[in-house]
Amino acid sequence: MLSFIAEVLILGSSFVAHLQRYLLRRNQILSVPIETEFVGVLGLRLHQVMPLIKRHFAEHPAPSYLVLHVGANDIGYLDSVEWERQLQEIVFFLRAKLPHTFILWSDMLPRTQWRSISADKAKSFRQRNQRRARKLFKEEQGTFIKHPHLEHDRTLLSHDGVHLSQNGLAYFAQDLAETLTATILKD
Repeated sequence: MLSFIAEVLILGSSFVAHLQRYLLRRNQILSVPIETEFVGVLGLRLHQVMPLIKRHFAEHPAPSYLVLHVGANDIGYLDSVEWERQLQEIVFFLRAKLPHTFILWSDMLPRTQWRSISADKAKSFRQRNQRRARKLFKEEQGTFIKHPHLEHDRTLLSHDGVHLSQNGLAYFAQDLAETLTATILKD
């Protein structure tokens, strides 16, 4: 059990778990003006997000801000319609259960390696559904976090072509911190 009430919860795939470990190894925190908690699950898929959220909030109070970094692990497994349906279900559930929590979408990151889909098809799917996710979050009074350095610089990926290198994790942390800080200060 946490000894503090997290005001920011960053929930998502292995990128979130890797970011938490990266920060811990450097004895750093995410540079935001309030307490932050990380819940990262390796290989997290969209259909696993709601059960994870329900378990988490059965034991923890609602945060002021919730960042979701999900969706990329479903590329190649779901078609666009089902991908968007599952994301909408998550967002509508969050709006109903956490009406005072501001939700943020963290853009899916590019990869050079994908399972069950070619890199070109994955890129097209990711970009198309990214636009849909951003629109959905804006419509639901949330916002999104872009990762401009990570979008084009493949040297920021680790050797597996999927996860981030140490420099990539530094940019990921920076993008999250900048958008979260701007959002917090605007509130």
